Amino acid sequence: MSHKKKELGIGMAAVTGQGLKFADLCYSSKILMKYQHFEDAQKNGEWKIPVLFLEKNLEVLIIVNFDFVDLAYVIDKRISVNEQVLDAYYEAIRNLRAQLKLAKQMLR
Repeated sequence: MSHKKKELGIGMAAVTGQGLKFADLCYSSKILMKYQHFEDAQKNGEWKIPVLFLEKNLEVLIIVNFDFVDLAYVIDKRISVNEQVLDAYYEAIRNLRAQLKLAKQMLR
């Protein structure tokens, strides 16, 4: 019987205003977006979180937290993101959330 060694690594990724940065790649995750961690990092500065990864495939990171486990997917092979585009993206998200909140209040 052949035993294949799993090539799972552990590292530290930076939560930034541009996304989750690890190994010169930029990632995003459903939970980090849901809780506006990228916006928080843009306003208050970045912080590090532990991630698990497959050494031969950096397309997906595993985020393990006391409250959740989530997958982060690579969103761009390049880390540099145009700041104006990023600001417009966050503004659009804020506007959509405000509209959704208003619509929910009107339905009550």
